[in-house]
Formats: sequence, C-alpha cells, structure tokens
Amino acid sequence: AASSYFHFARKHLDGSMMDDGGGPRKRPTSAVSADCSVAEVSRTRALASELIETSELPAVLASAHANRILHLKGFGAGKLVSAEHDDAILADLRGCLGEGSVVVWDGDEFHPQSFTRLLDRLLQSICLPAVAFYFRSAHDDFVASWQERVRTYPASVHLVLLEDPPWLQSRGGVGCDDGWLWLGREALRRTGARRVVALGGGGTAAEEAKAAVVAGEEAKWTIYKLPRMTSSDDFGALYSKAREEGWANVTLLAPDDRGTFREEPAS
Repeated sequence: AASSYFHFARKHLDGSMMDDGGGPRKRPTSAVSADCSVAEVSRTRALASELIETSELPAVLASAHANRILHLKGFGAGKLVSAEHDDAILADLRGCLGEGSVVVWDGDEFHPQSFTRLLDRLLQSICLPAVAFYFRSAHDDFVASWQERVRTYPASVHLVLLEDPPWLQSRGGVGCDDGWLWLGREALRRTGARRVVALGGGGTAAEEAKAAVVAGEEAKWTIYKLPRMTSSDDFGALYSKAREEGWANVTLLAPDDRGTFREEPAS
C-alpha cells in the first residue's frame, strides 16, 4: 500500500534526502536508520542507552542540517485514544528519517493516550538520537516519565533544560497554555527545524502554527487528521484552524478507506 510519506515528502521533506553536496541520498529501506540493522538495534538495547541532560544545544543537533531535524508534536495526555492508525503513521515517520536525522519534541511526558505513545514506539525502532526540550523546574517529572523507557532505546535521548520564563508561575506554571506555547516556539527557534509533524493537536499547537506563519518561518508543518478523544467529528483545533486558514506552509493528511494517509485537498 502507498504510504503518506510519498505524499508529503515530495513537497516538504526532499531537502532531508539530499547529501551535503546537494545530491540525492538513498532513502533507508528498513525501519531503522541507514547505519543500523535490526540486529544492531537488539545489541545496542542491551547496552542501556542514556538520558543525557544539558543546558546547551547538543552536538547532534548543532551539527544536523535543518532539513534533517524532525520536530514531533500532537495531542496531549488523554486526547489520542484510538490506536487505529499508529502503524501507518510510524511507517511514515520511519520512511522520512535517515542517516543524520534527529527527532525532537517539546518534552511532553509519556502517556499511552497521547502522541508520545507513537514517539515511544518510534524511538524503540530507530538508531537515531532524540532531543527533548523542557522546563528546568519540571526536570524530575520528565526523568520519572522517560528514564526507564530511554534505557530500552537503541540510541540516547538528550534533555535540554530551559530556564522557566519569569512570567510562568503567574500564568499557571508548567502545563499552562502560555507555557507550552513558549516552549514549542523556543524549541523550534533553537533547533531551526524545517519539518514539523503534528499527530493531531489542540489550541496551543494551532497558536504555534499561526505564529510560525505570521513570522514567515521556513518550517513546513504536516498535520495528521486524527480524532480527538473518542469523537468522530472533532479532529482538534490545529487541524480545524489549518483547514480553515489554508496556510501555505501546512499539509493536511487524512486516511482513506484503507487507512492510508493522503494529502487532503484544499477546501
């Protein structure tokens, strides 16, 4: 079956498939990176990967081309209930990652009913580094959520701790909408990532995408049309806003009758 990778990669991910001289790179043919066989995944897992904490941009990010940084976002805890499309989405994500790629997220803690469910499965199956950005004050919560999972991954995860903005506590502290918006914008600013993939998303993600459009940023957003919680007609504020506004830097992917994600035509 066709994969949605072929529908959005041609428009937005081609830059990640070029070598440093501008020539085409071969896309990996397995579920792991070009450097890592399935056997190597198993051997590396036995070594127990690390959760590496830092306040600076990790070398794996500083040296990565902007087109090879994949910033993953999506529905938060309790909002991504259905796992019907998980396998298809994971195949897409693996398909657009190759040697030199880095996976980034905004430090969301693991939850079996959020996009981090897919993030966890993705990081279990690829030999590529990942980087999370999070509030320094929430360090312990992140470690409690991810440390044991990181030990099962073939590659290490870097945790970049950012100082809380001075207004954070007065607006509700870690977890408030303004805090998540600031964190998402700050992570994209620091990484310079040009690829954002959103597995659903709510109002804060919609505000972040809008801010990127207003600022004229180069990042291209790919938004998966996924049901919010158990609804059959609510696909989250991010999808709804992007469809309504028709942002040029956004591609919407919706599943067809066979569960294959394809680019949704403009309304």
